[in-house]
Amino acid sequence: MSESPKSPEAGWRDDPQARPDTIARLEKVIELLAVHGYVETACRQAKCSKETYYDFRSRHADFAEEAAQAVERARTELEATGWACARKALTDHRYLPALIFTLKAKAGWKESARLDLTSDGKRTKDPRDMTDEELVALIQEGREVLGDGPP
Repeated sequence: MSESPKSPEAGWRDDPQARPDTIARLEKVIELLAVHGYVETACRQAKCSKETYYDFRSRHADFAEEAAQAVERARTELEATGWACARKALTDHRYLPALIFTLKAKAGWKESARLDLTSDGKRTKDPRDMTDEELVALIQEGREVLGDGPP
């Protein structure tokens, strides 16, 4: 039996090879993608195989576009929520993990334990090569600069 050519305006929902329950499951996948953006989780929750999802995505540009838009909606919502929680951390310390995550993931913040002791152009000695007295003097100098005063 030969397959009749599909008209260009026919979308993935009109696929003659797909059963109605498959279309319903794929619609549910798209709905879930808009919530959290994870294909594997959406497929599992919608009781749709990942193979079916990827098959439709490769065969139907309109399905691929709807799925991509759903993922983008979820990402945008998650990012907005992250920023809202980050702002909330300014007054409620329970939200500090959200602030740190948002700063790292979206604002390019990098945690580092490295100290730059050469920024003033005077020091070139590695702290690992300093004596205890030199380190204590360096710490004291830093406290004075920060206004912390003596220990």
